[in-house]
Amino acid sequence: MSIINFEVLDLEKSNLSNKEIETFVLSLVEFKLKKQNKKFHRYFKQEIFLFEGKKSFVEFDAVAPDGIDEIEGPTIIEFKRYYSPKVITDLIRNFSEAFFNFKSILLIFGDVLLNDDLIYLNSLKKFYSGVIHFEFWDYNNLNKLAKKYNIESSKIVSNIGDEILNSTVEIASNIQDWKEDRDLLINKLNQSFKSDEIVFFIGAGASKDAGLPNWNELLKSLNISIIESKVPLGLSQEQKDEIVNLLTDLQAGAPLVTASYIQKALGDKFNQEIRSSLYVGMKHLEEQRLLNTIATAARPIRNKVGIKSIITYNFDDLLEQHLSSKSIDYKSIYREGDFEELTKLPIYHVHGFVPSKGDKYKDLEKALLVFSEDGYHSLQYDPYSWSNLVQLKALRENTCILVGLSGIDPNLRRLFSNFAKRFDGCKHYILLERQLKESNLTLTKIQFNSFSNLHHKIQEEVFRELGLRVIWYTDHTEIPNLIQKITEL
Repeated sequence: MSIINFEVLDLEKSNLSNKEIETFVLSLVEFKLKKQNKKFHRYFKQEIFLFEGKKSFVEFDAVAPDGIDEIEGPTIIEFKRYYSPKVITDLIRNFSEAFFNFKSILLIFGDVLLNDDLIYLNSLKKFYSGVIHFEFWDYNNLNKLAKKYNIESSKIVSNIGDEILNSTVEIASNIQDWKEDRDLLINKLNQSFKSDEIVFFIGAGASKDAGLPNWNELLKSLNISIIESKVPLGLSQEQKDEIVNLLTDLQAGAPLVTASYIQKALGDKFNQEIRSSLYVGMKHLEEQRLLNTIATAARPIRNKVGIKSIITYNFDDLLEQHLSSKSIDYKSIYREGDFEELTKLPIYHVHGFVPSKGDKYKDLEKALLVFSEDGYHSLQYDPYSWSNLVQLKALRENTCILVGLSGIDPNLRRLFSNFAKRFDGCKHYILLERQLKESNLTLTKIQFNSFSNLHHKIQEEVFRELGLRVIWYTDHTEIPNLIQKITEL
């Protein structure tokens, strides 16, 4: 069997994901510890208490209770694909509450530590010598380990999918109550809110809650506009419905192509028609509970920023209406060249802006409307577009919470994936509805809960590859309460 060189696992030189590389490294360390007759616990959670008496947790890649080599245990083991001083700073900030439970930390990096890096890390080691002992491995250590245990390394790589699934099954089997885990995540997010780190990413689900049409309903409404404006008069309602249904069947499965077709067909009337279709079924502001909750959370706090900004993928200005009703200063940013104002909450419309009253805003025609293929292509093929840069800046500098988004938009996934590959950690969050709530199968409650936990844990692992943690709920009506808990003082 050929020797596995750690070099072949480099992200730039292989198709292995971050998760697969991490799993390879942890499995190799686990094998080494078995040779030393020492224990190893993967994805270990340490419960901590926050200042207000609330509970949260820190999560380590692994813990070696008996240490490793000459390193005294219990030892935290953390793998980072890339080294940077910020990675170390974030790690210490996140883990410091749990330091008193451990004797040492082994930091493993997938790249080569340079001389300047080692100088900094050794100074850190000296600074924390009275609190916790630091040790460091890099690419060279991993390469030597992979060569030393070359047969085992080959087995791990050959069965990497099974390795990941087995660890996921083990974690899922230990879940007692997913709502308790969610509460711990919310407490963690609440600390980020109090540290002025939160940015909301708002999707179509928030507008749907306010009575606006979803994507398919919007397309259908615009198809009706085409018929009424382009087809000769005299059609009965039944005949209009027949044509709309025919168009819907012809356009099925290709929403972006459908959007392009509609945009071409409506021509100069497109913006006017999309505005009419968007707001026709809008609920009264007081009935829009989710957007009202987000706007309330955005209220400035004395000596604090609160919500740093909001990035929305929706065309509408409902959030702006809520902010105005609460006398909260904001600035809508929807085109290249727009800038934040220090005293105003920035609302970024990164997919375009079609406000209910167009005369209230300037140069709306200069906003990129990501409605059809052309708009999506502009985002995908221009990484330096203002829209992409705004999102990447938020991901790099803040803790982002996705609300009303399914996480399946290809450009959004591409941005998160690119970010996750370059910046270790999982500091962003997405609110999602649990897919399995009750069983119609002939399963006992225990059997169903076990299957449900595994299914949702696998879903969580998929999102972790994008740098996202999942906050689950069972019904959309729960979202406002979750946001209130995240943003409470």
